[in-house]
Amino acid sequence: MVFVPHVSVTKQPFTSGCLASPMSGISAESCLEQFENDLFENQTAILRWIIQIRNNNCPLHSFSENSRSINTLIDGFAGIGTLAVCNDELSSDNAMEGFDKVVSIENDEEDYQFLLSNVQDCYQISHIKAECVHMNFLDWFKANYSKLNYFKSVIHLDYAFSMSQSSKDSKQQLASILNEVLQGKCPMVTVRLPSHRKDLESLVKEKVSYRSIITNNELQEGYTLLALFPVITQNKYNEEKEYPSISSKRQFQHVWNSKVPEIRERFVHCLTKQMLKNCPIQQDIVLNEFSAFMENEVDDQKIYDFLFDLFHNKVFKSQEYLEKGDVNVTQLNVNSSVDVSKRINKRVNSISELIPEDFHVESMADIGCSEGSITSLLGKQLGLSKENVHGCDVRDIGKLYTKDFTFTLANEDDNTLPYASNSQSLVVALMSLHHIPNVEKTMEEIHRILAPGGLLIIREHDSFHNDMAVVLDILHGLYSLVWSNPRETPNFCDDYFCNYQSKEQWAEKFGEIGFKVLKEEYNRDIENNPYLYFYTCFQKQ
Repeated sequence: MVFVPHVSVTKQPFTSGCLASPMSGISAESCLEQFENDLFENQTAILRWIIQIRNNNCPLHSFSENSRSINTLIDGFAGIGTLAVCNDELSSDNAMEGFDKVVSIENDEEDYQFLLSNVQDCYQISHIKAECVHMNFLDWFKANYSKLNYFKSVIHLDYAFSMSQSSKDSKQQLASILNEVLQGKCPMVTVRLPSHRKDLESLVKEKVSYRSIITNNELQEGYTLLALFPVITQNKYNEEKEYPSISSKRQFQHVWNSKVPEIRERFVHCLTKQMLKNCPIQQDIVLNEFSAFMENEVDDQKIYDFLFDLFHNKVFKSQEYLEKGDVNVTQLNVNSSVDVSKRINKRVNSISELIPEDFHVESMADIGCSEGSITSLLGKQLGLSKENVHGCDVRDIGKLYTKDFTFTLANEDDNTLPYASNSQSLVVALMSLHHIPNVEKTMEEIHRILAPGGLLIIREHDSFHNDMAVVLDILHGLYSLVWSNPRETPNFCDDYFCNYQSKEQWAEKFGEIGFKVLKEEYNRDIENNPYLYFYTCFQKQ
């Protein structure tokens, strides 16, 4: 299968350099085949680079509002659609690679017709995986990017062959587009420029407002690839409290010097035992090296960096850990740094035990379902079909994890839940409520979607003391910045939000909007429940 022949192939980046002619001795068919092979190889390399940079800097599972992406790529200057075709081939070969969808935007009429022919006719890619748009990119961005199915998509701009031939015009256009995109909450934009256009690269670095930039001059001869990340806006919910906030970067020092013995004991458990339950030698190493490092009185970011290096370059490679460690570190970026099978079964069993024996579940919704492993198993245990097992999250969990339940991407701006009123007989919210700004609105939404007499089961931390909230922040920081690789939330210290409540506060809040407590599961034992998890089953009145 070959690309539709295109007379204006010089617009494309990967020509073979030998267009067929009677004098060349090379057939048109051979030249076109070589052109396609070159195109696939180079564009696939670009795709893999984009995905790698995305995973390291704005991963799908990040809790960060500013640096979380969805698994869609916007190809702003799509040409004849090579990125969409390469993505389809890449994701077909390996489901772990590729984007769920590529939106190919092309303003030139001739190129757009070839784009349609390649994507729809030649390669027959479904509209679910490739959307073709005939429109000016910036006009499309202003009209559509804020919509839920596009918002937080990564954007790629192949500026090498889409820019105006006028040097002045191309500079003005590039600066305008990039500033517009980065101010529009795009988590990452990549740009391809000709290497000889140093003026354009300089303009990007000097005139565009960004947080950080990654430059790659090695991937493709003759071209420079740039990845830009937007300036992080201060999380308005992370104001300084009665204890040091995450953004203060003073939490380690605060809890290390806590005057409450129980707090320090729970913190040490968090640091040394959460990932190393069966590795006492490594526990001692972590505690001793951490204690020595704390004498430097450095900020939290430096401490997280130190611990990341310690765990990944020493502890996780130790013979003791390789033989006795019960946590699969290969899964850290997917399922919150715990052993998958144990976590799923334990959670599902706890939930099932809280449901009264005479209560019949007809439809359920998991609020903040992440990758959906618990959602799927709970639905199966309750005997529900996929259509009656729902999960929603502001994070795009991707195509791999939605086979056994119905996933809906939630709108993070207005706290609404994507379900009809009185439509669910069971709602679960497992360690998700403390991540939600304006959680009271979400609580009201849970009440709305539950049928009369329906059940709500929550799993949360009992944050009984201000210093306990600091320990819980650090626990989330360790998951985000230390134990996961690539890091789950790279900008944790600048852009992370949590709002913990005590068990009594959660009960009071839900009671005020029409719920009563049916049953609880809870113990305060430090060894068995160091982070004070509890379950409460509520019933809608």
